Amino acid sequence: MTRNTSQTTRQRAGAKSREKGASLFSVPTQVLQPALSGPFSIYLEQGGKMVLYAAKGEIVTEAHCERLASMGVERLHVRGCERSAYNEYVRENISIFLEDERIPCQVRAELFCEATTAAAREAFDRSLPNPGGAVRFQRIQSLLRDSMSFFIQPEAIREIARLVSESSDLYEHGVGVMVLTTSLLNASGMKGRELLGACSVGALLHDMGKLELPQEIFERHPDTLEDDERRLLHSHPALGVSVCSMLPLPQEALHCILFHHELENGRGYPSQARGDMLPYYARVLALCNVYDGFVRIRPWRKALTPFEAMVRIKGMRGAFDEGLVQLLDKVLVKAGLT
Repeated sequence: MTRNTSQTTRQRAGAKSREKGASLFSVPTQVLQPALSGPFSIYLEQGGKMVLYAAKGEIVTEAHCERLASMGVERLHVRGCERSAYNEYVRENISIFLEDERIPCQVRAELFCEATTAAAREAFDRSLPNPGGAVRFQRIQSLLRDSMSFFIQPEAIREIARLVSESSDLYEHGVGVMVLTTSLLNASGMKGRELLGACSVGALLHDMGKLELPQEIFERHPDTLEDDERRLLHSHPALGVSVCSMLPLPQEALHCILFHHELENGRGYPSQARGDMLPYYARVLALCNVYDGFVRIRPWRKALTPFEAMVRIKGMRGAFDEGLVQLLDKVLVKAGLT
């Protein structure tokens, strides 16, 4: 990419990268997009050597992308010390990658998981910051990687692109609920990698149905809605299942989407099912959904502190299983938040 870079500079860059070869990680070539510049350097493998291809902050052109394509290059390399900058770059531009149908679905799914992992890391550090958190986050990161197979299909990529581009708030909320749900399920001793993976995907996609409804309904305080507006709002879990039923999701993920507003006392929606009728993981998600909603800004109120959110939840007598409320409180106390 740096055609104007001197041969000496290239040689030095190559030597430096060889010295740190173990710290390099590969990325798909498609992360280089015209008119974008990354806060990291890109290296290209040529003849068994790493040479500098894109300097940090350099603007990419169509010619650069065409040159890589003509060379048949599928993977590039970034230094490990710049991984955070790379992750943030992918996260900031994920809509561009997801909506570019020239990029293979496998690559778009990989980039989506990279972006979601970065968002989950931020949500985890904000929600559950405490010693030993790195090990627990690695479990979440591993589940995200496992879930990539769910997002490889074109239909899945299309719906994910809608979620990210039409409502970044819903996407960020989904990530927050996923982190909390997975953390509570781990804390409760739930086993089974496939089940935990299904629940993490269901938590991430739980509000997909809201994309099918007029967005102004969600910008008003629920108490101000007319009856027909409230019925529409209450339909979004079922709409979410309808949207996601075409995706290769396990039944547990669909349960998470359908039941995320049900309550222990049967006063939730859309089915008013009582707690003993609901899967355990869906009851965990419903609690985490309410908590994450409380600690986020809403058009009609400011974000609550973790302590204020737990006070609200404890005041909702009968809405949630007391054991789950105590477990969430324990996790938050251990994280030093309440």
